[in-house]
Amino acid sequence: MKLKGKEKYFWKKYFNITNAAMIPSSLDGITGIDSDHDDQFFFYLTSRVTSIRSIHLRCSQLTDEGVKYIGQLKDLKELTLKNHIGITKKCLPCLNKLSDLEYLDISKNEILLEDLHALTNLKNLREMYISSDKPENQVKEDIQKLKIYFPNCQITIY
Repeated sequence: MKLKGKEKYFWKKYFNITNAAMIPSSLDGITGIDSDHDDQFFFYLTSRVTSIRSIHLRCSQLTDEGVKYIGQLKDLKELTLKNHIGITKKCLPCLNKLSDLEYLDISKNEILLEDLHALTNLKNLREMYISSDKPENQVKEDIQKLKIYFPNCQITIY
């Protein structure tokens, strides 16, 4: 299949790929810090790439819509979605599809500690980072509750 229009521009801009046959089906990782990685970026990326091992995004343009595309990926072990005001608890069902996740950083987003019980399929999770503005004694209580859902996971609160 030939690349056309916006998709052609995407692959050329981000990966210097001009021919659809050159697009890999898997990638080791994607990193974007203070970047223009947005929902459309992940729409185009996941339309051709089905497996990514690691995604590290901080202060990009991603929202819940983009997390929907990330939730379709296979083999994702590490996911950092730090400091995104457009990421809310609405994306948790999409994150819950990422059953291979071992590392998850969703700090400085609009996701609350009490929302995390929705992540019932993340049995391989070993490290999780999240933010909270609750008092320390309440945070400790919340972490104890989360340990029921994530018994083998180190949970760090910012």
